[in-house]
Amino acid sequence: MNGTRARSSVKRIMAIACAVLFLAGTVLVVSPEASAAPKSRGASRGSVKHSSKSRGGKTASRGRGTSGRRSAGRGTSRRGRHGHSHRRYSARKDARRSWRRWRAFTGLIVIGAYYATRPRYTTTVIVAGTTYYYGGGLYYASSGTGYVVVSPPAGAVVYAVPTATTVVYVGTTPYYYYGGAYYVATTHPAEPPPPKEEGSPEDDEVPEPEMTEDDHNYEVVEPPIGATVPYLPEEADEQSIEGKTYFVYDGTYYQPFVSEGETIYMVVDDPRS
Repeated sequence: MNGTRARSSVKRIMAIACAVLFLAGTVLVVSPEASAAPKSRGASRGSVKHSSKSRGGKTASRGRGTSGRRSAGRGTSRRGRHGHSHRRYSARKDARRSWRRWRAFTGLIVIGAYYATRPRYTTTVIVAGTTYYYGGGLYYASSGTGYVVVSPPAGAVVYAVPTATTVVYVGTTPYYYYGGAYYVATTHPAEPPPPKEEGSPEDDEVPEPEMTEDDHNYEVVEPPIGATVPYLPEEADEQSIEGKTYFVYDGTYYQPFVSEGETIYMVVDDPRS
């Protein structure tokens, strides 16, 4: 009898032990899954992204979902700004290079330079009853028995400007800048240049820059306040007024400042007024 009871006790103890081990095993299995739940949610987001890639690659992934569109939009905006900035920098650099190259060949052609004869292939421009002669971006006026280089007169309408002209904006209005002069496109008539004679000697000619070939003409205007230009002619005079630096060219005041690592010049009102 006692042996039977002992065996029964052993069986109960073994049963209880098995039950305990079973429950412990269940806890050991469930517990890792519970601790991995956050990773599982993260993997789920990754799976969605991966799924999008599998449908259409990275572009499709960016295009799907609100966050994807926002991310792509910001990225596109940055690339757009960078590209626009690079193009603007290149245009400024090209404008300065073209101007310096032109001045290297025509260093003596400055406002006030005197010539005994008028350069050939110029066109006649009349402004407020005064006759000027235009050629290669330069304006000449009669002076005694010769001709003198003068500032571009506001109101002059010409057939073309040098191709090195830089487009600058004030608001939404484009201005064409070249060597201190500002132009706007116009439909007002302008005298076309005379045809050049084939084989004619041009040793006495002023070297001409390449000119534009547009379907509109150009009118000289006063320098617009707020316009920023990539360079000023070498004759610009540096002045310090009330502790600020200005450059003055042909009566127009410019304030220098640095943009994208380079110095540019803004047309400002006369600081003395």
